[in-house]
Amino acid sequence: MTRRSAFARRVSSRRLARRRRIGHSRRMAAPDQDPAKVRWFYITLSRLAASGGAVLGVLLLARGDTVGRKLLGGAIVLSALAMMAIVPRSLARRWRSRDE
Repeated sequence: MTRRSAFARRVSSRRLARRRRIGHSRRMAAPDQDPAKVRWFYITLSRLAASGGAVLGVLLLARGDTVGRKLLGGAIVLSALAMMAIVPRSLARRWRSRDE
């Protein structure tokens, strides 16, 4: 039987603890709130933040007087659209229950 260092034991116990609590953080919700409602709020908040970024990018694109500002506005719009497509789906996948 091999002996592991104290560091290796601590790291492996942290990994196990992390696996158990993924998606079930104590900081996430108060004890009286349903975690599903809080998760839905976070997903909706990410969608709203992405749409706000897209609006900001469109405004910058429309009112930009130089080519650099127009390119920055287009980049912000594209990144906001990517955020709208990727972030809510990844959060939902991260918080999916095990039986699904």
